[in-house]
Amino acid sequence: MNTWVIHYEIAAIIIIFVVSILFMAGHRVYTKTSRVFKTILLMGMATAITDELSVFGLSHSDIVSPIANSVLNVLYNVFLMSTVFLYVVYIVLTTGMDSRYRKRFYIFGSVPIALEIIFFITSPITDFMFYIDEAGVYHRGVGMSQCFVVVGIYISFMAYLCIIRSDHISRVQLISTLMYMIAIVLSIILQVLFPEYLLNAFAIAIGVMLVFITMQGDFVDSDKLLDTLNSDAWSRRIAQAVETNRPITLLVVRLGGYERLNTQVGYAGCNSFLRQIATFLIKLIPGHQVYHLNGLYFGCVLDKSEDGMAYAESIEDRLSQNFKIDGYPGNINIPFIITLVRCPEQVKDSQELDALTNMLCVEPDGYEEEKIHVVSDEDIESFVRRKSVELALEKAVRTGGFTVHYQPIVKLETMKVHSMEALVRLHDDEVGDIYPDEFIPLAEEMGIIPMITECVLSRAASLMSRCRLEEKGITRMHVNLTASECKRGDSNGKLASIVDRYNLDRYTICFEISETASPGETNPVGEGICRLHDAGMGIVLDDFGTGYSNMTEIVALPINLVKIDKTFLWAAMSDDGAMTVLREFVDMIHKSGRKVLIAGVEDEKGLEVVKELEADYVQGFCFSKPMPQEEIIDYINNVNVYGMSSIQKA
Repeated sequence: MNTWVIHYEIAAIIIIFVVSILFMAGHRVYTKTSRVFKTILLMGMATAITDELSVFGLSHSDIVSPIANSVLNVLYNVFLMSTVFLYVVYIVLTTGMDSRYRKRFYIFGSVPIALEIIFFITSPITDFMFYIDEAGVYHRGVGMSQCFVVVGIYISFMAYLCIIRSDHISRVQLISTLMYMIAIVLSIILQVLFPEYLLNAFAIAIGVMLVFITMQGDFVDSDKLLDTLNSDAWSRRIAQAVETNRPITLLVVRLGGYERLNTQVGYAGCNSFLRQIATFLIKLIPGHQVYHLNGLYFGCVLDKSEDGMAYAESIEDRLSQNFKIDGYPGNINIPFIITLVRCPEQVKDSQELDALTNMLCVEPDGYEEEKIHVVSDEDIESFVRRKSVELALEKAVRTGGFTVHYQPIVKLETMKVHSMEALVRLHDDEVGDIYPDEFIPLAEEMGIIPMITECVLSRAASLMSRCRLEEKGITRMHVNLTASECKRGDSNGKLASIVDRYNLDRYTICFEISETASPGETNPVGEGICRLHDAGMGIVLDDFGTGYSNMTEIVALPINLVKIDKTFLWAAMSDDGAMTVLREFVDMIHKSGRKVLIAGVEDEKGLEVVKELEADYVQGFCFSKPMPQEEIIDYINNVNVYGMSSIQKA
């Protein structure tokens, strides 16, 4: 009678049982890989239990018949070989193998395991794999060695997959897979050397434990709070669609107003709200392909054959209704927008998708009329253009590829150039001319606007110093600042240091701040203005009339000059009411002790109007378009020396 050491199989049962409990408790979102893993757990448990039962039967041959023992051994070996094969399937899915190659593997890779199962099932008759003699003693058959060969082939295939697909799995996952292979190989070797030790199920248990920790734990591909898949799974799903070239539709739901929602219902209420939305999406979307990407941001995957618009309209209908949250007496609603994108036709990865949706559909902060946006070819063209401009900006920052043009500002009293505005320009060899209206907002998003401003200021200050412009009657140089820069208010002293480097009086430099930044005295922009003024720089309020400032705010801030937006002059030239408003603007600004600059003077008629209004300074194509530094110097020399005998035209 055989003597068996069963401690390792008992440990295997305990390990697999614990992992199963943790998996079932923490995993309510099932993908193909997690379903295979669940089957591996069941097969591993069946392997360990049937191994124990077969050992019990062989040890008690007096009460268990040879036929029953043979059946138990057949079941044990079938479960064991099936578990090894399923683990290979799991690795195939985890490494994201192309669906065409997966099908080939399923067809050809299943042949060895199918033959082995047939051999084991028929073994009680053929004695090919094993047999049990009349005394109830277990013996290996001549075909058992080929079983080890099949296992070796599967393990070698797993190692090959992990190597060629290493970019699809993490280092930890790779190590855990290799450790599992080593455990299987060692268990086979030890089983051959010490037949009395039952180790196969223990090796399987170690493998499933490693898989659970590194690949299949609830932190890997699911959002535990909402029972959806997470952003990592989203990225892998998109990558799989691109790699296999199998079209899918990506449905992105972006919600807004989180701060308001959090104020209303608190953190717990926000989570309750998100769970309601997640539950609705999981029930709606086929295959539970719902992903919580971050915050109030969900993604859904649909096969191309499915009607994405129908699902989007269902989501729109539900989100347009009120939500109830326990503990909150009122109803909750929130702004949202839904985007439909074709993959891989329109996007190639999750980062590109995120950038595209950020460009098209910023986080909704109001209840827009359009709540469903189907990405069009025109959208993709705009997106491609945006990426090209981004690359051009990055290149220009690295190489100093920006140029600066200058537009004169004329003092009406003398009709001579009093100051200039420095305007940044960008030309890229591949993209061509890129205008400030396009690249300045993008540069601000990219966080490179300070570098552009420093470049413009440095070149403007250099021109002012090198060409001795003050001696030519140019007393000020205007440089534009964005709202974000104004908030900083040169807190690091970088702007002031650039002016000092060229030995200029800091007051020579005036920073133009757009009124659309709403510079109140107590908000960050207003505080930044004060810091710039305290550092000795001049302040110009640009685009007056287009923002939200009132005269009280202007009086409270150290503003030297107010530039009235050109649209007011153009309107006043054909509308008496607009002329009245413009006249009142000029009068109020003068009474506040500030000078007035009117922009947009393009012809003699406009010039006569600003003279009648008694503005202090004017700017526009009537005098000159923005010019490179060589041309602006010639222009100043002609006008300020010989006078403006005729109107200069662009």
